[in-house]
Amino acid sequence: MPADALLERLQHAVSPDYRVERELGSGGMGRVYLAHEVLLNRSVAIKVLRPELATADGAAAFLREAQILAGIQHPNVVVIHKVGEGEGLQYYIMELVKGPTLEQRLETGPIPAGEVVRIGIDVLSLPTSPSCPVAHCWPTSGSRVRRQKEKRTTSAARARRTTWRLSK
Repeated sequence: MPADALLERLQHAVSPDYRVERELGSGGMGRVYLAHEVLLNRSVAIKVLRPELATADGAAAFLREAQILAGIQHPNVVVIHKVGEGEGLQYYIMELVKGPTLEQRLETGPIPAGEVVRIGIDVLSLPTSPSCPVAHCWPTSGSRVRRQKEKRTTSAARARRTTWRLSK
């Protein structure tokens, strides 16, 4: 399905509460769009399950991803605001992480070793338990990095991921 057609379907699904503006990136399971939440006057990101993956198993995995992320309170995990379905699409609405993508950051040169170590330590500090089956995660070229000046960070830049590899 062309990206513009998916954006239009998503806009119909989330109207009138949200205005979908543009695609931010995509991964194996879904596409992420920039949107504006009208009532609260804030920017958000909306992740949509790829229509070709909208089988019972795909939808269940997508919902499980949102539920797991929503259950984690950690500075390196994106905040989930809402899960929804409409126009034959499954989606979740989440915090928008502003800043350059990892790909844009890497265009300025390699990430210094000390910063990589700090990011690794931050990732390793993520909670794990049987109720939170996060197996592992990794940044992709479309991942956003967070700058040190933001209140919730302690390292120069932290990769915040919305796509996690999950164990059952």
